[in-house]
Amino acid sequence: MTNIKNPLNKKIKIALLDSGINQTKLAKELGITRQSLSEWLSSSANPKIDYIRKIAKITGKPLNYFFDKSPIITGDNNTVNSKVSSEKDIIIMQQEIALMKKDIENINLRMQILEGKKKRK
Repeated sequence: MTNIKNPLNKKIKIALLDSGINQTKLAKELGITRQSLSEWLSSSANPKIDYIRKIAKITGKPLNYFFDKSPIITGDNNTVNSKVSSEKDIIIMQQEIALMKKDIENINLRMQILEGKKKRK
């Protein structure tokens, strides 16, 4: 069985999903750009500890949640471990899909707003 640590970006995504806060709102509450938050969520950058503290407070998660070294168990030839891994992977994927759906909703709303502004001109 192979153990892979949960990356910080996945924990932030899951905290957002659990709390019902979208990425735009989180970025605004943190006083950062949506682009900076996107970099954190894509793992191309990591937030400083002060931001992680703020994220914990905003999402209602304990600070240690973001540093918990609980692994995501990846599947192998062992049937029981593969099943556990698959179930965890499915839950994570479902949460990521829900986040993507919220992002799409936000984009659609922004497009509607922009289309409305074009029509007014």
